[in-house]
Amino acid sequence: MALCYVLSRAPGTAAAGDGFPLDDAWIHMVYGRSLAARGVPAYNDLAEAGFTSPLWVMLLAVAHWCSAVLPAGPVFFAKLFGVLAASVTTASIYLLGLRLTSRSAVASFAALLCVLQPALAFAQVSGMEVSLTTANCALALLALADGRHRRAGVFLALAVWSRPECLLLAMLAPVVVAGQRGVPTAVRARQTLQVLAPTAVAVASWCGYCLIVTGHPLPNTVYAKFRMTGIGDGLRAMGEALGRLPSNLFAVGVLFAVLGVVRAPKTREPWLAGLIGVFPFAFLFAVVRSRPFPPDAGDFFYFARYPAPAWPFLLLATALGVHAVWQVAARQSRPAVRYGVRALTAAAVVLALIGHPQALARSIERFAWNCQNMNEVQVAFGDWVAANVPADRAVAINDAGAIRYFGGRRTIDLIGLNDQSVLFMEPPLAARCSTADAFADLLLARGADHLIIFRSWFPGLVEQPRFAARFAVAKVLVSPHYTVASPKSGQAEMVAYRVLPGDTARPPR
Repeated sequence: MALCYVLSRAPGTAAAGDGFPLDDAWIHMVYGRSLAARGVPAYNDLAEAGFTSPLWVMLLAVAHWCSAVLPAGPVFFAKLFGVLAASVTTASIYLLGLRLTSRSAVASFAALLCVLQPALAFAQVSGMEVSLTTANCALALLALADGRHRRAGVFLALAVWSRPECLLLAMLAPVVVAGQRGVPTAVRARQTLQVLAPTAVAVASWCGYCLIVTGHPLPNTVYAKFRMTGIGDGLRAMGEALGRLPSNLFAVGVLFAVLGVVRAPKTREPWLAGLIGVFPFAFLFAVVRSRPFPPDAGDFFYFARYPAPAWPFLLLATALGVHAVWQVAARQSRPAVRYGVRALTAAAVVLALIGHPQALARSIERFAWNCQNMNEVQVAFGDWVAANVPADRAVAINDAGAIRYFGGRRTIDLIGLNDQSVLFMEPPLAARCSTADAFADLLLARGADHLIIFRSWFPGLVEQPRFAARFAVAKVLVSPHYTVASPKSGQAEMVAYRVLPGDTARPPR
């Protein structure tokens, strides 16, 4: 499936093969390159905490090492690692399904759903940590199923280092282990500690790193992006995320998944089935409560990547639900009822899957265009910065990935995700730079004589009468067929300004 994505030439270019579909992937690449070259995940000259997936950054460091000795670039290896992680996820889902039902058909159905799920297929070649997260979660559950508690604990810790929301699974798993029946208390206590201890070490080490680097115990993204939403908004976003699953047409897939959870006590490993069924819903609810999701969020991978790690386990629960109905049908003594229930179940499955081919085709095309958008604007601006900004000067930007990666200049991240001096500035940047003059003076004081932004993100700044006196347009790049975000976002156009001294006369328009 990955080949369908990277070989797509929907825009008429090879962008799907040599690019990434969102700028956040390039942010991870900045840290991975720094870790590979200097042994420190730095954004500029100093270590930063602008990433929430330290394990993925480590793998991207390996990607850069590989590209130094093998005839392929780091983008290729980043995508290769994503594909390998997705393959591990699929294989683990198959083994979990086999463990729970002893039916290869059920296990194969669950694995097939994972392979065909557009968000998961998109994610494995996106340069993001989604597939790594699902692989670690699936391997942890598989280790629990095999009674290998130390191994499960290690994979749970790695899952937390892949995505912080996986702390939910790392908290649920010890509870399940501690509640096992028929196991001596001392054994349960030891097993619970084996499952819990690696995650405690992982969390403590990551928080310790953040504390040393920034003086705050959590990564920058938490302070910059975390916004607890209301219950109503969270449920609305959760419903929309589930509703956009092509395997959930008319909510059929979720009904099967809920049934799979309800029927968990009837499986060979009821505690494992229950954990698999509860985790994706808990994960999804935590995600939608931790950040705002606009009504059209599910149409764009920028938002769809956040709930995506829940999908393999939701799809496994869906397969378990289908199996439960099939078993109920098998116990019917009357042939008409037995075959009728099976026919209805088969029809429901077909109905649930009928949207998959079209959804996959749209996803493949969207992936290629997203990569094209990135290459046309962010990557192109990175090349422009490298060619036009002196090496001893800085640039201030709001999209902090590709421009920093390709530009190679000291970069001020105006959002603060990758610049703690901006994120924790007192008074805040917005208050300190409420006027165009104050903003320009601050940038010049920091050695930045270029500003590269989406104008739509700073309407209160660019519309000020003094803005044109302090910022001269140096370069405008536009991606005509923009698909990374909603066209209403204004992100199809990015503008580079040259920051002018305070006594410069207003340039002609």
